[in-house]
Amino acid sequence: MHNERVRRNLADIHAFLSYTNPVGNTDKICDIHYHDEIELLLVTGGKLGCYIDGDPLIASAGQVIFIDSRVPHWTEAESEDCAYILFQFIPDDFEPGNRSSRTYAQPLYQFARTGGQSAHLIDDETVVTAIKNIWTEYVARKEGAGKFILAGLYYLIGWLERGGYLTGVTQPDDQSVQKLLPALEYIDRCYGKQELSLEEVGDVLGLNPTYFCRLFKRITGHGFSEYLNYVRIAKSEELLQNTSMSILDISLEVGFSSVSYYNRVFKKMKNCTPSVYRSAQYSAM
Repeated sequence: MHNERVRRNLADIHAFLSYTNPVGNTDKICDIHYHDEIELLLVTGGKLGCYIDGDPLIASAGQVIFIDSRVPHWTEAESEDCAYILFQFIPDDFEPGNRSSRTYAQPLYQFARTGGQSAHLIDDETVVTAIKNIWTEYVARKEGAGKFILAGLYYLIGWLERGGYLTGVTQPDDQSVQKLLPALEYIDRCYGKQELSLEEVGDVLGLNPTYFCRLFKRITGHGFSEYLNYVRIAKSEELLQNTSMSILDISLEVGFSSVSYYNRVFKKMKNCTPSVYRSAQYSAM
């Protein structure tokens, strides 16, 4: 599991919006991760599954999966025609007292800061329409689109509050993820070190390697090396998408000892090579 750095393409509101179609896959779309942003997944075709602590939320076309800030989760395409709109925005932008928020979104900020493990399946046409309207403005890019998008976001937050989706959060009984969080954050900072070891990361928690290895596997569902490679591949995706760095330089930047090993791991996780991924990713809306 890693702390995903969400790319921004709606700069005015620090949000990310995209359309995703797994193209015939009925497989895991992304591995376990978390992020500071609240995430809304509007399913526009087929079925999409979101897994929280291994428990699935399965949404069909016309339904929305709501995932709170910093909730570990992963997603899977549950049908070959799965397609969805991904919308992520950060609650910190709506902190009470933030001049841009005017406190209109205070319930959203309070909800995201309760610390609860929270996700919902939303079956509400008004919420669906609000997300579609934001998407339409984003794609059309007409004059004043940014203002309409921001207004649409506040409209969406209002309906989430009115529909009761920002209430009833409880503290989780199991604090194991929070216990492991310093180690996960250390990996997120130091993934580029080729010599990063299980022992070094275990020392962050003051645990011997054997116990730390068992704890890490139990909480994340992955061995340390497997997880570290997943983080490195995720970081390399950002560089492939947003820079003109060579594949060799990217592989070294994210901590792989050789470009050939990087290519093998990338293809195993993404079913394509880094160069193919770079040319195909976001080539069309």
